[in-house]
Amino acid sequence: MAKNEASNFKVLYKEYESKHKTRYLKNDIRIEAETMICEREFVKWLKIKYPKKITSETYQKSYTYKLFNEFMIAFKKNRYSKKIQINIALLEEQLSLDQKFPETEKHTYDVDLVEEYLKNKKLVESLPPDEQISKGIYLEIILSQIKSSCEEKQQPLNRVLDIGYPILVDNSMFNFGFYLGIKLMNLAIHKIEALLNYQNALWKHELIFPTFIEHSVCRIVEKFSLVDNCQRLLKIMDWVENNRKFISQEEADRYIDPPSYIFFYWPYPEEKLDQLYKSLVLNKKIDENNLFSDSFRKNDPAAKNVTVWKSSSIELMYLLYLIYNKNSHHYSLPLHDIGCILFKKESNNFDKKVLNTIFNQLIKKIKAKDKLSLNLITIEDIVAKLKLK
Repeated sequence: MAKNEASNFKVLYKEYESKHKTRYLKNDIRIEAETMICEREFVKWLKIKYPKKITSETYQKSYTYKLFNEFMIAFKKNRYSKKIQINIALLEEQLSLDQKFPETEKHTYDVDLVEEYLKNKKLVESLPPDEQISKGIYLEIILSQIKSSCEEKQQPLNRVLDIGYPILVDNSMFNFGFYLGIKLMNLAIHKIEALLNYQNALWKHELIFPTFIEHSVCRIVEKFSLVDNCQRLLKIMDWVENNRKFISQEEADRYIDPPSYIFFYWPYPEEKLDQLYKSLVLNKKIDENNLFSDSFRKNDPAAKNVTVWKSSSIELMYLLYLIYNKNSHHYSLPLHDIGCILFKKESNNFDKKVLNTIFNQLIKKIKAKDKLSLNLITIEDIVAKLKLK
């Protein structure tokens, strides 16, 4: 249907509706859905009424109010049928969904989270099953940011991934170096220079862009590459050498954020994790051990349950709840799973179902604004002193 044809039909439909009072108030999406369904039925009716006369050339001439009114008289008995109303409702739902996905302009060298997630997910799934979790852990970081964007814009996550709807990030976003590194990790080598030139033109920070690439982005390419990336890293560093301006390491450190991706279960600076460890030992929640920070580093089966939790399970779940900004998940992992990965009881491992039940009871207590026990207040104080926000 050509755009002008659809527009002409809407004029007819609107004129008809204005002369025949509608049964109920309708929003714009409902009217659009009804108009589209009505037009489909009008086309069917025309083809039956004038099987030899209606062609693509003569179709436009059929848009007369007299002919449309004749159609509506015939269509009236079916207009409110169950089948038609179901079709209208389905189309209305689709139009409502489409409104949440406006057209987005994307440059080839923009960083699109959805594109990179889908591309890298496919690469990870091509690995042997026993390598997929350990080598694809960075996918959770990308997916978490996609989920946050979907929640903010009220877009269904599955729909975003199904249609590959772009979620673009720029250099104002925290962890931009991580996302740019992921894009560079699989980019065709001959396009690297063009991408870096493009991103350099958009750079708005005090830190010199080549320094940012050398100290932040290159580490991502090195850390997460699924294949040998020596040639790619050489190409990136060639661009850095040709565009750099030397500054002191101290000056560079002032502007480069601590890499939050190093500690998978700790999205804060490393010194804050050390403060947490000392506070937990001081308050006799855990014993001293040299592996505390390692368990937060990555989702590595060999590093599970290295710290014994000496207090109650509800205190542990409250600690995790506060650490992750009162969310029930971190990178799509539920808190009871994280509790089982990072800690264990003195006698054996925690049970996920038990921790989940305890966490749900804790949330009910918090929502009911029940008075917290002294032990839970102690946990609050420990986290408050970290000043994680």
